[in-house]
Amino acid sequence: MLHDSGGFQEGQEQVTRFWSGERDYANAGALTWMKEGVKKWTGSSKVPAAFALFPKDISQPPREWGERFFNVQRWTEMPRGGHFAAMEEPELLAEDVRTWFRAFRAERGAWSEPLV
Repeated sequence: MLHDSGGFQEGQEQVTRFWSGERDYANAGALTWMKEGVKKWTGSSKVPAAFALFPKDISQPPREWGERFFNVQRWTEMPRGGHFAAMEEPELLAEDVRTWFRAFRAERGAWSEPLV
């Protein structure tokens, strides 16, 4: 993750300069820094992951993007709600989380090796 690279503040400054129009600054360096940071962050192929997408959220990433980095076991497209789902639709979110963890209780002990 970008925070782990030690140059997070430097990266923020480069990105800010790039987007604010200071194009004479090392724009190529900022983009390279961001690209390399993303390349290093590969998620995990072993840890099961669940995603809940709300229709009025800021972004709607396709499932294929999640599957590139995570072991997607549950992908829920909610009927309503937005970026603050826990506040806007707490019942929907809580039920989805309960359903996700219910499967682990049913399969307790299914993994014999550490997931991380």
